[in-house]
Amino acid sequence: MTWLTTPLRLRHGLSLLAACASVATSLGAQRADTAGVGAALAAFQSRCRETAASLWGTRLCGGIVLVDPSSRVVVTNRRLPDAGLSAAGSLWVGRLPDSVMVANTAFQWHGEALAMVMLPLSSDDFDRTTLLAHESFHRIQKSLGLWIMEQPSVHLDERAGRTWLRLEVQALAYALTTRGEAQRAHARAALAFRAHRQRLFPDARAREDSLELQEGLAEHAGQVVASARSTLGPLRTVRTMDGVMRRPSYVRSFAYATGPAYGLLLDQFAPGWRTRIARVRSLAGLLTAALGTPSRDTTESALVALAQPYGYPAIDAAEADREARRNAQLAAVRTTLVDGPVVRLTQRGVMRSFDPNTLIAMDSLGMAYPTGEFGAAWGKLVVSASSDGALLSSDFALLRIAGPPAIDGRTVRGKGWVLELAEGWQLVPGARAGDFEVRGRP
Repeated sequence: MTWLTTPLRLRHGLSLLAACASVATSLGAQRADTAGVGAALAAFQSRCRETAASLWGTRLCGGIVLVDPSSRVVVTNRRLPDAGLSAAGSLWVGRLPDSVMVANTAFQWHGEALAMVMLPLSSDDFDRTTLLAHESFHRIQKSLGLWIMEQPSVHLDERAGRTWLRLEVQALAYALTTRGEAQRAHARAALAFRAHRQRLFPDARAREDSLELQEGLAEHAGQVVASARSTLGPLRTVRTMDGVMRRPSYVRSFAYATGPAYGLLLDQFAPGWRTRIARVRSLAGLLTAALGTPSRDTTESALVALAQPYGYPAIDAAEADREARRNAQLAAVRTTLVDGPVVRLTQRGVMRSFDPNTLIAMDSLGMAYPTGEFGAAWGKLVVSASSDGALLSSDFALLRIAGPPAIDGRTVRGKGWVLELAEGWQLVPGARAGDFEVRGRP
């Protein structure tokens, strides 16, 4: 089982090797095709060692398992004697057990803490290195006292939440590309926009801080390692931040923009912040302490005036248009996954592999996932793009998919989804007409 009940981002790209396409054919073929993958792992480990001491220590560089999602064939730099792997030069190849969910994440396998990254790897050196280092950070995150079960930032699907987040990120981008008093002014503006948003949504601070600890720190570590040999410096981080802001949902992706930005600013204004973050548990809080809080009019009109140079008129107009489309989307999800006949799967600690850029916040109902793979004691559920999605409660205990189901033994199918029930579990009629639910046999 993976450590994280929230596997990390799904990153797609070109394969390092055309030969990786043969991964799905046979282990014998794969053993002959590991040279390019091995070169990528060796290059990453070398680059990681160059920068790890200045980050979280050399423990950042360690075991990595690369997995082809379709065949579950693995290539790893760890021997793992009990895993049934075969030697292929300096690497080992084999197959990941069906009981382990495939995702970009960190997990325990045969007693060793490992990072897992899905093949194919990106052909872009910066993106590839960032991802490998990001997941490697998750491998050591618990030992640093920085692992946290993040709370979904559902307010970042609302117009005001998104507007003031986009302004914060815009100000952070200016802060990363200026120096002196101008840099401080931009950083303080970002913090002001953040503080205003968190006043509008009272529980926003805890939610945002939690994801920045869980994912923002990992992304910062990844980008620092990737930037070690880059001549672009913070400009590459700014480019990545812009890409995050172009995604359809910020609920679970915003920290990939804010985490690296705050980390870089803290490297400059608060050296040694890594020794304090486990206690303070807020990147923005550390930067606020380092820069000080200037006297400022915090009324909305004053902050709107402050936001003008950061593109407030265009951002506000775009978010007004999006809000109208979002309301229609929420109504559609509610019709199919709340009001209509559903299959209810109840089990705490549901494991997930999903695209964090497409999530739909459903207020107190939880989060809608257009696609994804889910697992718990009841078995494994795969939800494809042709489905009506899945709705997972905020406590990760209740998962709903649209009915009606077609049952064939332990395989249950519906529109765009397949549920493989574990031994001892069955689907039975639910309390509401047309509903079904999974139950373990007595």
